[in-house]
Amino acid sequence: MTPEQLTRQYIAACHKAYQAYDNRHAELLAEWEAKGFTIVSGGQTGADSWEVTDYRTGKVIARGQNGYDEYLAVSGRDGARWVHYDHATEPLDDHLSHPPHPEDLPDSLCEALALWVDNNPEDAAAFLEF
Repeated sequence: MTPEQLTRQYIAACHKAYQAYDNRHAELLAEWEAKGFTIVSGGQTGADSWEVTDYRTGKVIARGQNGYDEYLAVSGRDGARWVHYDHATEPLDDHLSHPPHPEDLPDSLCEALALWVDNNPEDAAAFLEF
């Protein structure tokens, strides 16, 4: 196989791995939402201040100035059903599997290609359509 073919094959393998990861990510969030939870992000913004935002919309759901105890009180009020984005996607931690590097390609090139595919999935898909 030529270096060009190996490069294209590795790009395709990375793209497939990232797509599978992204699909599982979306499934995990949807599972929490199907259970009635709002996916949230945010956290501590100062010494005692905090803010919680809706992960999907970016809208501020709650904020406070009186530390973690206040946050706990607010997060449990009015039947709030929040799950932090990090917790919702925790099963994916360390589960992104990169395809093995082809023996005939330098590791540094494979790492650069994997990073390119991760940061530019549309460009990678377009490249693979040639």
